[in-house]
Order: sequence, then structure tokens, then C-alpha cells
Amino acid sequence: LEDAPAHARAPPCPCHSQRAAAAGGRALCGHGMWQSPAPNLYPTADGWAPPALPTNEELLRYQEEIESWPKKALVKRFSLLRNMAMEAISRPELMQEASFSVSAIPLTPWSRYSGEGDEKGWMVWIYYQPADERKVLAALDNVGVDF
Repeated sequence: LEDAPAHARAPPCPCHSQRAAAAGGRALCGHGMWQSPAPNLYPTADGWAPPALPTNEELLRYQEEIESWPKKALVKRFSLLRNMAMEAISRPELMQEASFSVSAIPLTPWSRYSGEGDEKGWMVWIYYQPADERKVLAALDNVGVDF
């Protein structure tokens, strides 16, 4: 620690200065744990450093890209489903073929509409364009799910 730069050397904790002196340097205690880390922690030996926040120009470019996407009105429907029904409607082939998407949150096993294994419950939202409503509802009906 003697050859570390001055800003990386923290003074020993005042309540443990005698112990630190006896140990030949800085003693670890609860007070010393909250000091800022040494500046040589990043980047690591392999050159990795934590990602930086995007610049303002990058944020503006990203916002313009999002605003250029076509706007679509979607229908949103909600249902509580059991595990078997959730597995049936969340197959990527079915979603692609019937033109809908799924957003789901699993329920805890001890909640009212859930359980273990096949009794597991899900809160499920499906999204689709109004023009595709018949196709979506027919596809869901074919797998035994009634929205």
C-alpha cells in the first residue's frame, strides 16, 4: 500500500489506528468498508470496463429511429390461464401464424388462481391488430383457450 498513489491510500480508521499501526498498515473495520474503491479496479486485466451511458446525440438518434417506426393500434386482451394453456398459446409458430403476441406473468403457487405443476397460474395479455381479430381468436380457440 506504500507505493499506491496518494489518492488511493485512505487514512486508517481513527477508532482502529493502533490496530492498523500494529498490523503494519490499514486495518479493515466497518468504517473503512465505505471508502471509495481504488481507481485501479476498472478496467480489469482483460480490458473490460463497465458500459458508459449513451451520449445525448445517441439518445436523440435512438428517439428519431423509434419515432420513424409505423404506428399501429393494437387490441389488448387479458386472461388468467393455467400452465397447459399458457404453453399452448406461447408457441412461437402459433403466434407468428396467427399474428399476435403474448405478455405473461407467472403467479405464485400459493396465490388464489395458481398451484403446483400443471395448476400453475399465469396472468396473460395478448396483443393483436384489430384486422386480425378473427384469425387470432380462431387460433386460440383451436388450442382450447377462450379469450
